[in-house]
Amino acid sequence: MGKFKVGDRVKFLSSTGGGIIRSFSATNVANVEMEDGFEVPTLVNDLVLDACEDKAGAFFCSKPQERGKDETEQKENTTEESFHASYLGHKAKEMAAGVYLCFVPHDQRWLVYGDMDVWMVNNTDHRCIYSILLLEERNGFVSEDYGTLEARQKQTICTITRDECDKWTKGVVQILFHDDMSDCVMMPVNCRLKIRTDKFYKEGCFVPTAFFQEKVLTIPVCDEQEMNVFLRATTSEAKDKDEEEPKQVLKVARKNYTNTFLDAYMTDSSCAEVDLHIGELVEDYYLLEPEQMLRIQLNHAERCLNEAIIQGLKKVIFIHGIGQGVLKNELKKMLDKYDNLHYFDASIMKYGAGATEVYLGKG
Repeated sequence: MGKFKVGDRVKFLSSTGGGIIRSFSATNVANVEMEDGFEVPTLVNDLVLDACEDKAGAFFCSKPQERGKDETEQKENTTEESFHASYLGHKAKEMAAGVYLCFVPHDQRWLVYGDMDVWMVNNTDHRCIYSILLLEERNGFVSEDYGTLEARQKQTICTITRDECDKWTKGVVQILFHDDMSDCVMMPVNCRLKIRTDKFYKEGCFVPTAFFQEKVLTIPVCDEQEMNVFLRATTSEAKDKDEEEPKQVLKVARKNYTNTFLDAYMTDSSCAEVDLHIGELVEDYYLLEPEQMLRIQLNHAERCLNEAIIQGLKKVIFIHGIGQGVLKNELKKMLDKYDNLHYFDASIMKYGAGATEVYLGKG
């Protein structure tokens, strides 16, 4: 192994790029983890220690204004500047609307080491009140933070060490969206927080976003579809309690489910074909946990189904694929909650075994 050891940051001699040595598969072969998280077996002779690995290299890699600055003073200034709320820039609109948790490493050169700031990001048009509860083995759910975030705003919650990452892997985030004036009420959103521990230790998971110039680990908490679902649930309850104003309830429902939303799935005037594969619904789905993917798929299916009922369609076909059957089973549970519809497996000749056909109205 010679001059290299596990954990060394290295560069390739014969090509661009580099990474961190995670292990040695042979005396002269090192497994180098790239930024995307994949390990590449590389001959030791083809590696060179990154210049920033030693103190002299770190000096030249640092910013000029940081050289010679007292470390204690720098840490105090960073702390004073970090804990604040600020509005998101115009680029935030490039990201999907929703609420996010973001973990920002203090040292951008060593993304998997050192302290991190935890940020709450509200990339919606609504003010929100949030509460973060982390799950501890002995104490159950423990309140970590709560507060208010204006629309299109981000705010630091706390600073954590790498040893504290584990406690952020499980929990619940409660969110209440509200506006000063609105013709409907949005119900609270309870989002399960589940983060794989290894994400905190893979450089490829830290990428720049429209929210931050730095490289950050971004965890989606609540998306726009979930907000719409809870809004629809509120209007449905209003309909049950106030049968005297059905037109008003229908007006609110149509406000959230415009014709253009379902038009993309229409095969003819009476049928819609909805593809629920996660890649069709979310571009950066690789950042999501399986539970988050399933929640997005079911919310999308429910939204399409309700719109189809409002528009008076006769049939909706949901393409869910085969896989392990989780999405198909959960979809059937959702359909069983509706009256005046029946469903069965769609044509195998056309869709294989990965689609469910739903007929609206009494069978």
